[in-house]
Amino acid sequence: MILAPEDRARLLRLGEAMGHEVHAVIGIVSVKTYRRWVRDQATGRQAGRVGRPRKMTASLRALILRLARENVGWGVRRIVGELRELALTPSRASVRRVLEDEGVPPDPDRHAPKGVETTWRKFLAAHLDCMVATDFFCKAVWTPTGRHMAHVLLFIHLGSRKVFVSSSTYHPDAEWIQQQARNATMWAEDEGLELRFLIRDHDSKFTEAFDGHFRRVSGERIVTTPVQSPIANSFPESWIGSLKRECLNAFYCFSLRQVDHVVQTYARYHNTMRPHQSLGDVPLNEQEESPPSIVGSPGPVRRTKLLGGLLNHDERQAA
Repeated sequence: MILAPEDRARLLRLGEAMGHEVHAVIGIVSVKTYRRWVRDQATGRQAGRVGRPRKMTASLRALILRLARENVGWGVRRIVGELRELALTPSRASVRRVLEDEGVPPDPDRHAPKGVETTWRKFLAAHLDCMVATDFFCKAVWTPTGRHMAHVLLFIHLGSRKVFVSSSTYHPDAEWIQQQARNATMWAEDEGLELRFLIRDHDSKFTEAFDGHFRRVSGERIVTTPVQSPIANSFPESWIGSLKRECLNAFYCFSLRQVDHVVQTYARYHNTMRPHQSLGDVPLNEQEESPPSIVGSPGPVRRTKLLGGLLNHDERQAA
């Protein structure tokens, strides 16, 4: 086992408290190694780099960076493939390490580190207020005839974070999906939301009639995400993950009506009660209102419980 310098320093501090009499307790390294650490510490000698030495020439490093910067759509695997054509054989891990050391996204637009601007992130930031993303999620339903899968369709407006969730169905056919497109359009009109772009994945349940409805009604452009890249549709993916973690996974559902009750309750909680960190830790319905001020002595705090207490909302009553 190879210990990092900070782990070695931690062990030396613990051993110092015991007078460095560690024969009976140390098991991570040998006593001989521990004694060498003590000598190195006494003479001020610094610990060397952990692991294998990095063997990469400056010219190869420069070539990797040049390929990444001149071809913005190339990821680690593509760069490794191009290098092999040039009779150069660095590993994927080595190429990734070089890119990360220089702050270059190893996999552009898919796995870029937080804070690194990519073409996709710039596109989202510029069009948040007129963009809606959609995705499906499923929930198992246990019925007298066996286990069935309920399908639900989510729409989320990226700028306001408001969501619309369809009713559930066992059969998400073309007629059902087109009806959800009409329902989502009416929801956007009622909420006063502008729709110019619709983000979706390549799910076969999204029909041409579904896309055509948005193009015809609002002139909306359909933006499909890359194949097997859920991070490109991160807003609905994140919302679905929160729904499942916070309440849906806690239920065994026995009907579509029960699925709808759980999902719609959470959607209402999200839209009207839940504070959102990215929007200043206030609920969505308070974004355009001034924060409440307390006049006189504060009143008692009242808790509203939803779904048997899985979701809670606290608010202060007037004194």
